[in-house]
Amino acid sequence: SVGTHGTDWRENVSKGLEEETEEEEAGGSSSSAVGGVPTVLTSRPRTVKQMSLFGEWLKAVPYEKWTLGAATALDHWIAVEILGVSEDNWKLMLKGDATVGVSRLRDVVAVREALFPETLVGREEDEEIEEERREAEERIDELLADLSGEGEDDLWKFDDDDGDEGRISEEERREEKNDQFLEELQGWREKRQLEGDYVFWQDADRAKYDAWQQDYMAFVAPQHNPQLIDTESTRESLLSAPPTTRHQNNLLWKNIADETDAEIFLDKLTRTCQARDDKELSPQLRAFFALPYEQQVKRLLTIGTLRALYDEYTSEKDFERFFDNYKHVLMEGVPVEYLVPDDHGTISSKHLADEEEHDQDEDHDKSKKYKVELKDYASETAQIERDIYKAYGQYKALRAHTEEDLFTKGEVTLDNKTHDDENN
Repeated sequence: SVGTHGTDWRENVSKGLEEETEEEEAGGSSSSAVGGVPTVLTSRPRTVKQMSLFGEWLKAVPYEKWTLGAATALDHWIAVEILGVSEDNWKLMLKGDATVGVSRLRDVVAVREALFPETLVGREEDEEIEEERREAEERIDELLADLSGEGEDDLWKFDDDDGDEGRISEEERREEKNDQFLEELQGWREKRQLEGDYVFWQDADRAKYDAWQQDYMAFVAPQHNPQLIDTESTRESLLSAPPTTRHQNNLLWKNIADETDAEIFLDKLTRTCQARDDKELSPQLRAFFALPYEQQVKRLLTIGTLRALYDEYTSEKDFERFFDNYKHVLMEGVPVEYLVPDDHGTISSKHLADEEEHDQDEDHDKSKKYKVELKDYASETAQIERDIYKAYGQYKALRAHTEEDLFTKGEVTLDNKTHDDENN
């Protein structure tokens, strides 16, 4: 454990390493670890000495005052020397390239904070500010809620004196109903596992399931005409998955939340499946394992990233928030109907809004006509955004590389002072 004693721990490692070196030169035997530190570090003297050097720099200058070059040098050292990241991948990480994996960046930060807890200072302050912001928002919410509370002088009170205890909102009512449907769905899936496909069920059970599915579709998709829903494909989609509890479901999604977890999960899944006969595996699993390892990880990460869309336990509120936040990515390239001006169009302004609103707008052109045209959703805008992001990533990488190079050459110090400034 490093904790707040990280500096002392590094000094003990360095001192122990020097003692080990002296023992080896004298012909003695060395221990497998120094001060409780694993051999993975003590067997790499250069790494330990560099770690101690960074520790000395952190003593001299607080991390929040470090130059970009110094901070980049620290993260570069952690990525290459501790995590074994290649130089090519490090350059991609500097650019923010998604192919490297976001979790690799998180790994660098996690190791930095573990080995050098002094670097946590700025982050702790940010967390305190964020906590204060959340508390302020909660106080505002409570204040607004109290505006309609009980009290003789309450001017905001409109309800009778019955009170709101026991009442639930429409959103909460839908969540409870959704949980009930999901629990019943697990029961139908378990029935399929025990009794076989739907076609082998008794007539009474099939009729009962059909009625349940119709109610479920009316709940999750009330805006769709039931006669236009493909009943058979919907049934197959609902019953094809194995029955899972909410706890089991959360464990699964947690295992593919980032690249590191996904790789660990994939290794365990591979060993489990290799121990079984190939014929016992589903066609989907066999097709998955036929992919290259990198593609397997990428597929798992893609599903994990889109959890809000694929996780049936996701609340409607979380689904809508996720879709609204990332609609420009999810919908990119999908043909969408747009209204475009057309002198020969069959849609006029009066079809678009209430005529009274148009009458109030003197500048409104009532004779303007439109037609419906299919266009790919936001493709041009998305490409421009990607180009800007790529250019910005290249700029950041070039600046970080240049600053690090100046720092390692000694032309820039830890705290933005050049040697000329120090001499003056």
